[in-house]
Amino acid sequence: MKTHLNVMIVGAGGNGSWLVNRLDWLIQKEQIPDSMRFTIFDGDTVERKNLMYQDFASKHILENKVNALAARYEVSPQAKFVTDPKDMEPFDMVICCVDNRDFRELMFRFMDAHPDKYWLDVRAEGQNVLIYAKSKQNTLEAMLKTLPASSGPTSCQRQY
Repeated sequence: MKTHLNVMIVGAGGNGSWLVNRLDWLIQKEQIPDSMRFTIFDGDTVERKNLMYQDFASKHILENKVNALAARYEVSPQAKFVTDPKDMEPFDMVICCVDNRDFRELMFRFMDAHPDKYWLDVRAEGQNVLIYAKSKQNTLEAMLKTLPASSGPTSCQRQY
């Protein structure tokens, strides 16, 4: 019998770093059960430009983002980019916080083949946040239509 819920968070930037911050606050306030386990994945390091909109300080520059977050919050770090759907297999839920079209498509296709798993797709532009969740309306076909046509990284921040 399963005793805990494994949650994978992919991306430790603007969306992921603040999500981990708020999840930790909820854990400290006993609003999230002890049975939930959070693991965050990202192969990126903190850069000076990240300090304006991500939950990092200047002392974290050049440190891997997930290691910097794990040192402060109740989350397990995985300092790598997720490119293999097998990385998602051990998890009951995947929360996408990346600015990468290719990962989103990988996640949507993996989740379509695993209907027993749950997902959230967190997107942002400026101060606006959009969250897609697993639902009957958010089918594979519907979610693929929300992705940009071109492959690769797609910033969630406006160019200005």
